[in-house]
Amino acid sequence: MLSGTPDRQAAEALREELNRADLNTRGVSFYVLPIEGTDGSLAYALIDRSQGFEFGQTAEPKEVLRRLQNVATGDTLERLGIKRVAVEVRNPAGETALVVTAESTDIKAFANGEMDRKEFVRAVDGKANLVRVMRGVREVLP
Repeated sequence: MLSGTPDRQAAEALREELNRADLNTRGVSFYVLPIEGTDGSLAYALIDRSQGFEFGQTAEPKEVLRRLQNVATGDTLERLGIKRVAVEVRNPAGETALVVTAESTDIKAFANGEMDRKEFVRAVDGKANLVRVMRGVREVLP
C-alpha cells in the first residue's frame, strides 16, 4: 500500500501545524508516506507514552479536541496531499495499545459537522489491545 521515500518535509509541516495550535508533540513522531498508485500520502502519528507523551500535557481534553478540530478543518492535510491519517498509541511500556486510521476527507467532514459520530465511527478502521488500553486508562484516571 505504501511506496516511495518518506516525505520528511510534510511530516515536519504537520508537526509545526500542531505546534502552532499549541498542541504539545513531545513523545509524538510523524511520518508521511506516499500511497502506492495514487497522488496522495498517509500521515502516520505515533503517540508514545514511553517516549514522554502524557495525555493532558497540553490542555483539558475538550480544548485539545477543539484544537485538533481546527487543524482538521483547515487546509493543512489537503495542502500536504494527505489522503489518509493513521494514529498509533503506545502505553508507558512502549506496547501498542491502539491503532486507528481514516480518510482525511472523513476526518474533515466529521470535524465540520457534515458527518455524525456514528457515520464517522463506521468510517474508521482500527484495532485495539483492550488490556493495554485499560491499563493506560487506569494510569491516567485519578
